[in-house]
Amino acid sequence: MRPTRQLKIITSHVEVLTDLQKQVDELLNYIKSVTQKAVLWIDEKENILSFMEINQFLADETNACIQKCLKITSENQDLLHTTGKDDKSNSSLNHISVGSSLDGLGYQTLVAKLDEFDRNISFLKESSQKNEENCTNLSTLYESLNTVSKKHSRKLKNMKHKLEDQEKQSATFIKKQEADVNNNTLKFNEIWGELTNASEFLHRKTESFSAKISEMELKLINMTNTVDPLNQNFEDVSATITRSIMLIEPMIQENAQNNIRFQQQISTIDSKIQDMSSQLETLSVSADKSTAVTSIAFNARVKDESIDLSLNKDHILTCFDGVMYNIGHCYNPETGIFTSPCDGFYLCSIMVDVNVDENLQFGIKRKAKSSGKEFLLATTHTKTKDSMVCDVGIVDMFKDDQLFVKPHRNHNKVRLSTYSHFMCILINKY
Repeated sequence: MRPTRQLKIITSHVEVLTDLQKQVDELLNYIKSVTQKAVLWIDEKENILSFMEINQFLADETNACIQKCLKITSENQDLLHTTGKDDKSNSSLNHISVGSSLDGLGYQTLVAKLDEFDRNISFLKESSQKNEENCTNLSTLYESLNTVSKKHSRKLKNMKHKLEDQEKQSATFIKKQEADVNNNTLKFNEIWGELTNASEFLHRKTESFSAKISEMELKLINMTNTVDPLNQNFEDVSATITRSIMLIEPMIQENAQNNIRFQQQISTIDSKIQDMSSQLETLSVSADKSTAVTSIAFNARVKDESIDLSLNKDHILTCFDGVMYNIGHCYNPETGIFTSPCDGFYLCSIMVDVNVDENLQFGIKRKAKSSGKEFLLATTHTKTKDSMVCDVGIVDMFKDDQLFVKPHRNHNKVRLSTYSHFMCILINKY
């Protein structure tokens, strides 16, 4: 039988290995559960967590597993040191126990597993660091996308408000056109009713005259039939015929007068129809003109603020090339010129943000097509760097007049920021 001291030492080693096996098995089971959850997310069998949430979850669990591995290693190293100190108290027993444990196959297997375990821990640390870097990059990208999404949301809201205003204006115009059409329809119905009544009256009179003429024809026939047997009474017959003719002549004259009156009524109705047709044509032309130009507006900004501009007081600025909207397509971003499509009142504005400490002035000018002269409408004046100035003006423009921006004096190397705008809108057409 082996000595009690040796049995105690070997038994303590076995207990340490057994406890280490339990801890490693628990850790492996835990890692397996985390891995299964990730596989379910990849196979789309579990969609509770988003990509950011599952990524953060796996990074946290990887760190936790590494910490548990380090903890197990640290605890077992302490136990090995403790058993080593107990063995030194008796050199002979320590020699026997260490020799037996070194020769044992279980201890070599444990050392190999611990080495493999250390390599796995190093791999997990590297994976954790890469996951953390990926999480940081994804967070930065998410914030950038969120910022862009907010900007687009604001732009969409502005466009929605503008579309609602346009729909309201269109609805108002349509209601007005419907009211005009209804009024013209009522007038046309009234004239048509008068024409129908006149036609019915003429028809009745014509039937009455036809009946009277038929009656007179019958009388003439009867009188003719009585002439032959009454040749002796020729004079009486002649007198009768004369009287008949005298009776017919007033009727013929009355019929002629009625025809004249009917022709006058028809002429009056015809003139009314012509007036109605001219009114309808006028309304159609006005409707075509009103729908041809419903709204005219543009807003252009400086698209590239890194370009050095050389200002010339005789040249038009072409730096407002970032067109935000151009309703009616009357603004040319290549020339910087807005051409009015119709006569009316226009609201124009200029906003300038410069990057130099210089005395600079910019003005909106109108060039009349009729005379070719230029008129100053609005002007801005800046003296300091990063200062923003704005001016607004209302101008009465005629068709094909031009609107543009010019500097008041020459200057080299001036940069305008993207907050610099040039805009105009039609507020009343005439």
